[in-house]
Amino acid sequence: MLLERIYDEDLAQAGYFIGCQAKNEAMVIDARRDIREYLDLAARHGMTITTVTETHIHADYLSGTRELAEATGATVYVSGEGGDDWQYGFEAERLHHGDQLTLGNITVEAVHTPGHTPEHLSFLITDGAFTDSPGYMLTGDFVFSGDLGRPDLLDEAAGGVDTRFEGAKQIFRSLKDSFVTLPDHVQVFPGHGAGSACGKALGALPSTSVGYERRYAWWAGYIERDDEQGFIDELLDGQPDAHAYFGRMKRQNKEGPAVLGALAPLREFGPTELADALEANEVVVVDTRDQDEVHAGTVPGALNIPGVDKAASYGAWAYDPEKEDTPLVVLAEDADVAAELRDHLLRVGIDTVTGYTTGLEGLPTTTPEMIGPDELASFDAAMVLDVRNKTEHADGHIPGSEQLSGGRALWNLDRLPTDGPIVTYCQTGVRNSVAASALRRAGYHVVELEGSYAAWSERNLATVCVDASAPPGAGQPSGPRLLLRPSPHRRRPPRARTVKGHHLPMLSTLTNAPTITPADLRKAMESSTPPTVIDVRSAAEFSSVHIRGSYNVPLPLLSEHSEELATRLPGQVVLICQSGNRARQANVRLESVGVDPDSVTVLDGGIAGYESAGGEVIRGKGAWAMDRQVRMVAGSLVLVGVAASKVVSPRFAYLAGAIGAGLTYSAASNSCAMGAALSKMPWNRSADEPGLGTVLDSLPTHS
Repeated sequence: MLLERIYDEDLAQAGYFIGCQAKNEAMVIDARRDIREYLDLAARHGMTITTVTETHIHADYLSGTRELAEATGATVYVSGEGGDDWQYGFEAERLHHGDQLTLGNITVEAVHTPGHTPEHLSFLITDGAFTDSPGYMLTGDFVFSGDLGRPDLLDEAAGGVDTRFEGAKQIFRSLKDSFVTLPDHVQVFPGHGAGSACGKALGALPSTSVGYERRYAWWAGYIERDDEQGFIDELLDGQPDAHAYFGRMKRQNKEGPAVLGALAPLREFGPTELADALEANEVVVVDTRDQDEVHAGTVPGALNIPGVDKAASYGAWAYDPEKEDTPLVVLAEDADVAAELRDHLLRVGIDTVTGYTTGLEGLPTTTPEMIGPDELASFDAAMVLDVRNKTEHADGHIPGSEQLSGGRALWNLDRLPTDGPIVTYCQTGVRNSVAASALRRAGYHVVELEGSYAAWSERNLATVCVDASAPPGAGQPSGPRLLLRPSPHRRRPPRARTVKGHHLPMLSTLTNAPTITPADLRKAMESSTPPTVIDVRSAAEFSSVHIRGSYNVPLPLLSEHSEELATRLPGQVVLICQSGNRARQANVRLESVGVDPDSVTVLDGGIAGYESAGGEVIRGKGAWAMDRQVRMVAGSLVLVGVAASKVVSPRFAYLAGAIGAGLTYSAASNSCAMGAALSKMPWNRSADEPGLGTVLDSLPTHS
């Protein structure tokens, strides 16, 4: 038997390819819409895809079941459970509890596991060549590694009213009747991983087991005590915001997504042609650069959907194909990247990508309006809008701001003022740039808060949080209690700390970040209980040289996904980079999402200092260290300035002076704008740049 997991890190979604190597037949479960990977997998193993099915009517992506069946001639099977309201609207064979499908010696049994949705099926798999009892369970959105599917999506995204309570009861019964009754050895393969909005605390492990979950999952005690109400209360508490596009996915997946067939190659738009199309409002440009580049100048009306990696996730926030069908032209370096962007957008039902452009030269430009944190108090805003999740807002927000997550903004315009500027912010600026671009295109006057909440909290002594757990008391208003607390960035002076028995002397830094000397880290790494070392440099720098046993989590990835990463940091952590500056930024980011300051230190002097102290490093082929690149570029520019001032014009001496002034400021401020710019150059962007799922899978578990 062949069992392969096909994982989409963009949407944190897993599909499965099951093949019988005796019959050369295969089944695909929970396929996405860009089907090339399944076809290639079948061809590589010499198999024919004969069966396509899915666990339930999905909400977070558009199903590829019909697409794959059309391309292969496979038979489609879908759930027939859940009652009349939850029957699929397209032609397919129906599966009910206990029905079995066969692939040679392999048996796939449908198990009705309602709760996340009424019709939900899980699949028990038996490899008949070895045993007559099941060894695997594909659980879809029923059981995840360390969590369960949320039962409130029908209320949040499909127009249901209080269906969450019955859904939670159904999950409780499904666990008791169909999961914990299985043998401990049954391996569990869920439909989502960390980062998915289909649960609130999904683990990153690609699989788990019935025995492990029964013993250690948060819900295990409730099942053992038969405490249904306690289970319901905890399951429903703290679920994240459901993105508004989930409702569209539910409708389209129930009725049957449109079948695309073979896709034509995307055509490249030249500057003149694209400028004319923009003038005529015939296309929308998708600016795929990061927010810093977009803030320096973009095309009027462009949507900021940064990069390929999260194009589906953010694209579904910014473009609603139920309201418009305006063709999209994506900014991409070549046709292959443009096609990859199109594939990601197809996963959320955005089918209107018609072409690409390799640059914005020759196009009209505009500079998005920004405001600094220090200007906010005196700025006359009609609204200050927090586009983070409601749980983030409750943990701390700018006083007076309203919360509306970026994934719901376009669908709740009635909550926004039509007159006056709206100041928007998220945690670090990525989500804010996406939401702001969509709201500007919808006609709103949006001003982005520079640096978002992280920058604001660094400059302010107080932040507002909601203590939802505190009961109203005497003199206390009813409902959530507003508290003023010190900013997480206003830290106490550094002091000595211990990493698992090793005394770590603290060194003063400009940010007061607790530090460890290279010599002490070397001793700690040679001990029986070394700390976890997180290297926040780029993947290219990491591949060039890194500390043996360290884990690569590039700073941009850490900044964007700090909440997910914070839940996985085990015990004592040491942050490192080349010299220490990026590691201190990472420390500030982790503290802003609640990581215990006593559990994280920064390596003083960076990896260069560690190697000088005799620490063991691994060298490979890769980019120069960032400080070496800065020295080379700065030195070259000074030489050019001096030489040109003698040969061309004395004015070129200003270039050398400017570089000198910049280096002086860099030393005084402990920052490096040149290093930040160089880190974005192609030679510093490895093809192996890790994604969130890869990083979470690599990190050790909590001790």
